[in-house]
Amino acid sequence: RVMREALTGGREEAVSVLSEALVAKLAEDGRWPVLIELVDSGKTGDAELDGAVASVGARWTEDRLRAAAIRLVGAHARKRTAGGRGVKMVSEFVKRHTVLNRNQTNEPIVRRVLGLAEPEWAARAVEGGDRIVDSLEFYEQWTRRAFPAGGARMKWAREGWLRAKLRQAGLGAGGRAGAAKSGGRNPGQPLPA
Repeated sequence: RVMREALTGGREEAVSVLSEALVAKLAEDGRWPVLIELVDSGKTGDAELDGAVASVGARWTEDRLRAAAIRLVGAHARKRTAGGRGVKMVSEFVKRHTVLNRNQTNEPIVRRVLGLAEPEWAARAVEGGDRIVDSLEFYEQWTRRAFPAGGARMKWAREGWLRAKLRQAGLGAGGRAGAAKSGGRNPGQPLPA
């Protein structure tokens, strides 16, 4: 309601602030699939609200929304329980916006999102997905110099990569011997931040 009023009042800058608040509320409520749909498509699922946004010529600030979503996924990583398809959807969303793909076609998006979301929050989001290969690829972006990393950032990336590798081998926090045989997964226990 507040967002509709701000938009109909012609205050386009309200779109940015209020859209981030909407993303935060969806995360708080654990409505991850709806949050991802909003960020990916720019649609809220509320025809009246989407119409109000369109009527003032406003649009959701995509990079800010992506970064806000990544920060929130990271903040809620330990209690993320979307279940089944939702967990997979969140993990794929996080990877698409924080990990360079093989041919690096997503590099501009990843750079912008990491610039706004901060790598530490992105790391929590990636690790919370319990997909070890994603965690390894995330940290390798710095250890292989895809992104400039000096001193403390390089040390952080190496430590994160090592945590993920130990987890893959079943030796990390919450790991168990033989976990590597089952894909290195230890469901429900994200990598330590």
